[in-house]
Amino acid sequence: MVLPANQEKPNAVGYETNFRLRGEFEVVAVYRDLKTTADRKAWGPGIDLQLRLDGPDNADLMFERRQREDGQHVLQSIYARDLPGQLDRPSTLKGNTIAAAAGKLKIVRSGPMIYFLFGEYGSDDYRLLSEERAGDADALRVKVYARAFSKESGVDVVLEKLSIRAESFVAPGKTP
Repeated sequence: MVLPANQEKPNAVGYETNFRLRGEFEVVAVYRDLKTTADRKAWGPGIDLQLRLDGPDNADLMFERRQREDGQHVLQSIYARDLPGQLDRPSTLKGNTIAAAAGKLKIVRSGPMIYFLFGEYGSDDYRLLSEERAGDADALRVKVYARAFSKESGVDVVLEKLSIRAESFVAPGKTP
């Protein structure tokens, strides 16, 4: 997936599923050869794995590997949701710095808990970055994409594998 720096382009390119995940699930995006060009005026380019839950709070589960505008490379999880009577979406952001240009972003639901895990490329081991209580709402879709937030920023990354496992998959248009 390529979004070249210093060119007009969409903010994101990637893949999105058109089915729901029901029950417990595991989603893994394996990437390699990540190259980013940051723009000091825009949020950092990189690769994202995102799920939206179909609950009353419309929770978004986002796992991002980015280069920030200050040049630092970060791995971060974001859990954002709607709350009644609030315009802003409260979110929990957890992260740390990372230098790896390859790796595995993994989001798992086990029971009511969501786990954000990172694996080194070529390894079967994962480390926990964060966890959130999210309930049992279906995941409406899975998205994995490269993002660049400005004309000046850019990203080039190989999505080597996207693995999705769930208790069940629900076709579009089927009632929950």
